[in-house]
Amino acid sequence: MKKFLALPQAISKKAMETLNGKLVYRQPNGFNYIRFKLEYLTQQFEKFDQQFENFESALSATNLQDYEQISSLKQSVQKLETLYYRLLSTTVVSSALLGILFLGMGINQLSFQRAQLENTVVEKSVSNR
Repeated sequence: MKKFLALPQAISKKAMETLNGKLVYRQPNGFNYIRFKLEYLTQQFEKFDQQFENFESALSATNLQDYEQISSLKQSVQKLETLYYRLLSTTVVSSALLGILFLGMGINQLSFQRAQLENTVVEKSVSNR
């Protein structure tokens, strides 16, 4: 694990020294300042890189969860489609059977009425003789 030092801390640790028993703050010259600045920027870059890796791993975990949810929903939709087609076919078949049944009952009713009509005609003709 790398240490992250802020720029002012890095500069202040290197720039403070004692001169004749007194603590003096020395301004960094151009090369030292550039070196401190470069170290600071490197640390910031590493920090951002670590944050990006954390974000990327969290994003991939989220994408994995989303993919699993989509797969689950897809399976549920397929099951619902199968159930829908079964119900539709059952409805069509039962409607056709009910139609045939009603037609059969209607034809049976007509033949029953015709038989009763013939019986009444025969009874009337027998009673008239």
